[in-house]
Order: sequence, then C-alpha cells, then structure tokens
Amino acid sequence: CSWGGIACDQDTGHVVSLYLPNNCLHGSINSSNSLFRLVHLQFLTLAKNEFTGSIPYSFANLTKLYKLDLSGNHFFEHIPSSFSHLTHLSILYLDSNQLTGQIPASIRNLTQLSDLDLGYNQLTGQIPASIGNLTQLSNLNLGYNQLTGQIPASIGNLTQLSNLDLGSNQLTGQIPVSIGNLTQLITLDLRSNQLTGQIPVSIRNLTRIEWLVVYDNNLTGELDFEYMFLKLKNLNFLALSFNKLSVISKPTINVTLPKFQILDLASCNLYEFPYFLQNQDELIMLDLSENKLHGQIPKSFWNMSKKTLVYLILDANFLTGFDQLPVVLQRSKLYHLNLANNILQGSLPIPPPSIISYNVSNNRLTGEVSPFFCNLTSISFLDLSNNSLGGILPQCLGNISNSLSVLNLQNNNFHGNIPQASVKGCKLKMINLSQNQLQGNIPGSLAGCDRLEFLNLGNNQIHDIFPSWLGTLVVLKVLILGSNKFCGEIPIDIGNLKGLRLLNISNNILTGHIPSSFENLTQLEALDLSQNKLSGEIPQQLSQLTFLSFLNVSHNRLTGSIPHGKQFDTYQNNSCQLFLFEAPTFLTGFEQLPVVLPWSNLLDMNLANNILQGSLPIPQPSIFTYNVSNNELTGQVSPFFRNTCLTFLDLSNNSLGGMLPQCLHVTLLLVTIHFSSNRFYVEFPKDIGNMKALRLHNISNNILTGHIPSSFVNLTQLEALDLSQNKL
Repeated sequence: CSWGGIACDQDTGHVVSLYLPNNCLHGSINSSNSLFRLVHLQFLTLAKNEFTGSIPYSFANLTKLYKLDLSGNHFFEHIPSSFSHLTHLSILYLDSNQLTGQIPASIRNLTQLSDLDLGYNQLTGQIPASIGNLTQLSNLNLGYNQLTGQIPASIGNLTQLSNLDLGSNQLTGQIPVSIGNLTQLITLDLRSNQLTGQIPVSIRNLTRIEWLVVYDNNLTGELDFEYMFLKLKNLNFLALSFNKLSVISKPTINVTLPKFQILDLASCNLYEFPYFLQNQDELIMLDLSENKLHGQIPKSFWNMSKKTLVYLILDANFLTGFDQLPVVLQRSKLYHLNLANNILQGSLPIPPPSIISYNVSNNRLTGEVSPFFCNLTSISFLDLSNNSLGGILPQCLGNISNSLSVLNLQNNNFHGNIPQASVKGCKLKMINLSQNQLQGNIPGSLAGCDRLEFLNLGNNQIHDIFPSWLGTLVVLKVLILGSNKFCGEIPIDIGNLKGLRLLNISNNILTGHIPSSFENLTQLEALDLSQNKLSGEIPQQLSQLTFLSFLNVSHNRLTGSIPHGKQFDTYQNNSCQLFLFEAPTFLTGFEQLPVVLPWSNLLDMNLANNILQGSLPIPQPSIFTYNVSNNELTGQVSPFFRNTCLTFLDLSNNSLGGMLPQCLHVTLLLVTIHFSSNRFYVEFPKDIGNMKALRLHNISNNILTGHIPSSFVNLTQLEALDLSQNKL
C-alpha cells in the first residue's frame, strides 16, 4: 500500500483505490488478471495508457467499484453487458477508445451513475430508451460516435443533468419536447447530426443553460430569437448555424437578451443585422456568414463589443460597404476578420494593428494597398484576392513576412516589383500573387522562406531567368510560374524539390533540355512544361514518376519517341488525367508501342500535331477524350476500339484507311467525331443512329461510298455534319 497510485483501507488493509493514469501501461488485460481479485476496489483509474483488446467481462467481479475510468486507451469491441453488475458505480468513463457495437440496454441497472462518458468511440445503434432510468445522472456524453435513430423521449427523465453531449452522431428525428424538463442543464450539445423539425419551445425552460449548440443539422422553421432566448439569462454560447432555420429578430424596447460571448448565426436566413446586437457588449466571436445580409454595414454595428470582440465573420453575404468607414477599424482585440465573398466596393478597409487573420477576397474593392498594412506586425493570414485592387505593392510589405504565413493577392491589378521578404526570418508557407501585372525579377530574399510550401506567381509579366535558388525551398509542394517571361534553362537544382506535387512553368521562353533530375521528384502529380522552347528528347526518367497524373509537354521543340512506363497505372484517382504531347513537338512514336496503351486510369490524351507513324494506338476503355490528329498514322482502326466512355475522338489528318469502325456504335456518349482527311472507304455503319449524344460529325475528305443511312434522323443533338469530298 506504500506504492504510488495505490490506496488501502486503514482498518482492513484492503486495496480500495488504484490511480495509474499516464503510466505507459500497454497490452491487453486478461480476464484472469490479478487485478480482478481486488474485490474491495472502489476507485480504478487506468486512463491515458496504451491498453488494447476488448474490455474483460471480469470487471463485473469488482462489485464495489464507485469509479471506473478506462478512457484514452485503445480498447475495442463491445461494452461488456456484465457492467450491469456494478450497481454501486457512480462514475464510468470509457471515452476516447475504439469501442464498437451498441450501448447495452442493461445499462439501466446502473442507477447510481452520476457521470457517464462514452464519447469518441465508434458505437452504433440507437440510444436505448432505458437510459431514462439513470435518474441520478449529472453528466452524459455520447458524442462523436455513430449512433442512429431518434433521441429517446425518456431523456427528459434525467432531471439532474447538468451536461448533455449527443453531438457528432447520425441521430435523426426531432429534438424531443421532453428536453425542456432538464431544468438543471448547463450545456447542451446536439451538433452535427441529422435532426429535423423545429427547435422545441420547451428550450425556454432551461433557465440555467449557458451553452447551447445545435449547428449542422436539418432543423427547420422560423425561430423568434427574442421569444426563444429572452428567459435564458445565463446563455453565453449559442450556435444555430448550418441548419434550415429562419431566425427572426424584431426591434424591441425594454427587452434584455442574454449577454452572449459566442454567437454563431451562420446560414440562418438573416436579411438584416439583428437589432439586439446593438446592446451586446461582451461578444468574443460573432459569425453571421452565409446569410442574406445586404447593403451597408451600419455604424452601430462597429460600436458593438468594441473591447471584447476577437472573431468577426461576415463572409458570403451581399454587403456593399460601410455606413461610415474609418481609415483604420478601431478595435483593440480583433484578431480575425472575414469579409470575403460579398460585393464590397470602394477602398480597402484597414484592419486594426491587433489583426492576425484578414480576408476580404472575392469583392469589388478598388484602389491601392495602404502603407498602413505594413504596421500589421502580428498578421499571419492576409487574403485580398479576386478584387480590382491595383497600384504598386508597398515594399514595406516584406517586413511583415516574419509574421505572415499566408499571403494571397491573386487576380488583382497590381504592377511593379514583388517586395523583398524580411531578412529577420520569413514564416511564409503560401504565396499567391498570380493573375496580376507584376514585373521584374523574383526577389532572391525568398530563398530565406524555408517554410514555403506553395508559390504561385503565374500569369504576370515577370522577366527573369529560372532561379536556381528555388531548389533550396525543399518543403515546396506547389510551384506555379506559368505565363510569364522566364528564360534560360531549367536548372538541374529543380531535382532538390523532392516534395513537389505540382509544377507548372508553361508559357514562358525556357530553352534547353528537360533535366534528368526530374527523376528525383517522386511525389510529382502534375507537370506542365508546355508552350516553351524546350528541345531534345523527353527523358526516360519521367516514366519513373509513379504518382504523375497530368503531363503536358506540348508546344515545344521536343524530338524522339515517347518514353514507355507505367506511371499512370499506379495513380488510383478519378481526377482528370491528361497526357499532352501536342505540336510543335516532333515526336515520331512510342519507344515501345503495345497494341493497347497501358495507362488504365488515363482520361484524356492528346498526341495531335506530331509526326507519329505506324498503326493507331488503342487507348484504355476509361478514356474520355482522344486526339491523335495531324500525324502520319496508317492502317485501320482496330475492332478493339470499344471505348464506352469516349466523348471526343479526333483521328483527322492522318493516313488511316479501311472501313469505318463498325464498333463505334457502342460509344453512346460520343459528342464529337473528327475523321476528316483520311482514307476511309465503303459505307457508313447502319447503327450510327445509336450515337444519340453526337453533336459534331466531320468525316469529310475520305473515300466513302454508298448511301447516307436513314438512321441519321435519330441524331437529334447533331449541330454540325460535314460529309463533303467523298463519293457518297
């Protein structure tokens, strides 16, 4: 009894308490474990260890247990029904395990329970109605499971409940009216279920409640805010968002609502700022996003909770501006301000110096970025993207890169040079300056941003050689420099970016060969080198990039054959996968040409405008679009060409011959066919009328004979048909 964590009865010497949390205990507990011989045990805590396996039935031997805490382990399988023998149990914590199965109905026998926590498991089935027998319960947590069915009306029997958490399950049906019986309730969490119907008026009886969370359900109906919550004077945390509610707030005199600290009314069909907000002076977080608020933000709104407000979220409304806009928003504690996805006009509002996250993206703001932004020394997230802001970026913006983590200025009208990054220690993880008119070089100071994961400078007017120092940014995952004026060769140092997943340097003036160091980019999923002046052969090493799903090297001066490899076979993703080798490359064929192309996940393939020779490669059945036009292919279309997913097929301007493919009638999704300028002969397939999705059919300049089949009348979607220069 002198050991740590063990307590004994002073009279009998029996072990009555084991307290062993966070002791790195592991393995399974066997039913014959000596633990179960401690029959006088009253308190047992084994929380936050590494126990695995099922919970042994032998716990039923410990019939004097008052508290059992097995939380924070890795127990799995069912809750033993033998727990029903522990009739003295007052506290049972099984949360944060991997328990499955249903809550046993025999739990009704544990009538002395005051605390029951089964949260954060994988329990299924319904909440047993017998839970209503546990009338001594003060705290009940069943949250973060996979429970289904309705909340039993018997929950209303638990009149001693202070805290009830049923959130993050799959519960359906209505919130029972009997919940209004729980007059001692302080917290009620029903978030993230599939509850329907109206919030019952009986909620008004919960006069002690402080915390009410019902967001992310399917609750409906009009909710009179003042009527529902007037009596709940202790309520300070209210979350109604992301239901189908219509919250109504009417101007009232001599009515005092609760002093909210957290108020979440996102997606509540609000058409105007609730009147009661004027009297709220303790708010810490206010979320009115995804409503139908319109017009200007009233001056009175900015006077609300001036000294306390930390989070203000107004995005996705129809707000046009500010009733009265100061140069700087005067709020001493505002850390997070989101005004994105509105129709704000005029100059860019300047947040207070305290700001950490500021988002005004997707508005109609104009003018320049004020130098006052350089005073935001705590800012971590700045998103001004998709506006009409312009001018030269203040060079002092680089000074805040020692606090900034995300900088997004995409799709504006900024020009001039990119500001230098701070020399004090750059913390930037994401930079997006794309779709502007920025000029000059990429500042070399970005080499010090060793946390950078995303860099997008595409669609600007940057004139620079490809910076070799980019190879020092070893955590970079996305690099987009496309549609600029980068020149020179791709440096071999590009191979140092081993975590890179997307590389787009298309539409520049790059010359030289594709470096073999690309073989080091083993995580690469998308590569676009198109529209440059690259020459030489495509390196065989590209075929080793087993995650590659998008490859575009079109419009270069590449020669030789296409490397063979199974890079596309290893990418199990349904996203669009392109394989483009379009002109003016001068590819002559495949290094090793199988009868059927090997890339089973390929959705789109473009080999047009090369000098491919030999027979027509057959794509896999998964292909959606296939373009091999303007090559030197010969022979017939194989009868294996049965692509039921095909929507676009272009074989034009080759030397293909023989009969028209008789198998194409099975490709019922085909929208466009280009067979022009080949040597197809004989007559049309009679089943061509089955291709009812067809909109464009060009088979001109061939040697077709016979009659135009009457089944053409079935092609009711056809918009263009060219049969000219044949012998029909």
